[in-house]
Amino acid sequence: MSGRWQSGRGSAGRRSTPSCGEYGLKPHLVSKRQYSKDPEFEGKPEDAAGLYTNPPSNAVILCAGGKSRIQALERTRPIVPVTRNATERRTVDYERRGTTTSFAALDVLSGNVLGECKDTRNAKDHVSFLKKAEAACQKDKALHVIADNLSAHKAKAVAAYPERVTGRFEMHYMPAHSSWLNPVERRFAEITNKRIRRGSWESVSQLIRSIKDYIKTWNKSGRKFVWTKKADEILLKIGKAKSINTSTNV
Repeated sequence: MSGRWQSGRGSAGRRSTPSCGEYGLKPHLVSKRQYSKDPEFEGKPEDAAGLYTNPPSNAVILCAGGKSRIQALERTRPIVPVTRNATERRTVDYERRGTTTSFAALDVLSGNVLGECKDTRNAKDHVSFLKKAEAACQKDKALHVIADNLSAHKAKAVAAYPERVTGRFEMHYMPAHSSWLNPVERRFAEITNKRIRRGSWESVSQLIRSIKDYIKTWNKSGRKFVWTKKADEILLKIGKAKSINTSTNV
């Protein structure tokens, strides 16, 4: 061998071995999967999709969640904005200025978001945020709250608060590894990709102000996420994926 990389072609200019493309293989792509082991899983998509597509009357559907330890990263050089012939440019190195945790509740019907930032994410913080959500919603409406399976969401203190407010709350907990059933996660992806990662933050307080401004702009826009999938479509797709994975692992 001469020390150079060979192209994999024979002396006549033809490939000596078949390529991945000829077999439909894509080794550069990786897909991830994780299925919930909740024994009551099949009923959860029906519960969630039913609330999103056919909500009960005189009710507010709130998708609640949080994003922990959002980093305030300050770039070592100013970000160069996008121009006609060039993309936005920023340095790959940065200084860490601290972290914050963002809490949010997405109103499925109106699209509005209620949010706040805290230093921690525990049961006490979650109860405090539920109180804020309860105060912000009309008093004559029932609150259906969709939340993930985080241990802080199911602590005794959290369970005790809705019971004290009789007839006001109905909690719906999504199974483990099923955050995709909660549209607030899509909202966190939106603000992460379009604001948090696109900025340079000199301090945590500056980052928090930016998050609050983004929420205000979102609420004024009138935009909202619309759920389109029915429960049977979701379960059918999951079943199909499981069958494919089973057949390929045999």
